[in-house]
Amino acid sequence: MISLDVEALRALIRDAVREALSSSPRADGYESVTEAAKRADVSPGTIRAWIKAGKLARYGAGRCLRVKRSELDTLLASPAESPEALARARFKVVGQ
Repeated sequence: MISLDVEALRALIRDAVREALSSSPRADGYESVTEAAKRADVSPGTIRAWIKAGKLARYGAGRCLRVKRSELDTLLASPAESPEALARARFKVVGQ
């Protein structure tokens, strides 16, 4: 049987929680177009097209373009708005 001091156990749990919280991005934060594209598994141009189409809001100033992580998550979680469907909607189908 393993015996642990209560304070040692608390310190171990506290350290594990701090590490988990520091390594995961905050859901309410912002990310660049490139970061958002990597997370959504699409090209940066697709993220820009979603912004232009009004599917994502544009944040930032000047050349620094960002999107909210929570808004991207909501868009990607929508069943009718899968990354593949959104990417296909970006292109027009030309004659059969």
